[in-house]
Amino acid sequence: MIGAELEVGSAAALQLAPPLRGGPWVAIYAPQWPRGHRRVFYALNGRARLPGRHAIDWVRVDADGRIAKGDADIAANRLGYGADVLAVADARVAAVRDGQPESVKVSDNPRHDFDRAAGNYVVLALADGRYATYEHLRPGSIKLREGDTVRVGQVIGALGFTGDSTGPHLHFHLADGRVPLASEGVPYGFAGFRLLGHYPQLDRLGSKPWQALSGEVAAERVDELPGSNSVVEFPR
Repeated sequence: MIGAELEVGSAAALQLAPPLRGGPWVAIYAPQWPRGHRRVFYALNGRARLPGRHAIDWVRVDADGRIAKGDADIAANRLGYGADVLAVADARVAAVRDGQPESVKVSDNPRHDFDRAAGNYVVLALADGRYATYEHLRPGSIKLREGDTVRVGQVIGALGFTGDSTGPHLHFHLADGRVPLASEGVPYGFAGFRLLGHYPQLDRLGSKPWQALSGEVAAERVDELPGSNSVVEFPR
């Protein structure tokens, strides 16, 4: 039997450090969501791409599942707001956008045009050819310019509420190019994190505690992507 010849890419060897410190952080995504990152294609220059194929929206919670101190409609009250966003590897800054404003209230955030949906962002060119994309960063928090080099763990900005966002969070994914919506999402994993639990139903986020890890599951995870809506802690 004769079949077509296929080129199979080798697995990337570069392990990624955390994009954030501490926790708990909820890794928000689910492949089955109709409008989730893993199902939204963008057609640019005659080609359809799926940038968020492996994207995660990182939201900070506390031990009781709260996402804010005080009024949750005030963006600055969210637990993750202003958190340091970190370089996941030694890299070169491939693209930067800052200066896009954010709404004081979550409920006042307007719809943004196609080009502004990602808000303020940084894209890092990694040594293995992949690009790390960080979106929705706080205005004025990015102190980098295109062409700068960064070291793993270096602060590259702050978690914010710019662009199309339902609340302050860090959108993070890896892709094959430097332009967020004109690149294809590619796989990745983090060198290490501690699995604390998960949300069996995400509508409980902000109102009820997450479900703690059961005793038979290993807490320390190495070189993997956190599961859908899992709760994790990164090294401080």
